[in-house]
Amino acid sequence: MAKEEKTPEARLPAEVAEKYDLKMIRPGKYYFNGFGEIDLRKVTLKQVEALKKKGFYFFEEKKQPESKKVEKPKVPTKKTKKVVSKQ
Repeated sequence: MAKEEKTPEARLPAEVAEKYDLKMIRPGKYYFNGFGEIDLRKVTLKQVEALKKKGFYFFEEKKQPESKKVEKPKVPTKKTKKVVSKQ
């Protein structure tokens, strides 16, 4: 299993934290079997993506919030002629 090096203020780098959350562990320096020593406080986005491809499951991609765009009602662009019925 992973060994943690305790440090105050342990956080993921901002660019990584925007896109990923950590599962089951906190940011810090660990030794992972099959991956070696990884400092999760200094990991780059490129490194995270490479680790995930190799099966490193501690990073979970954040779900992007759906944009709350209000669609404008479609309005005819051309003026239409008024239809007069003959009765």
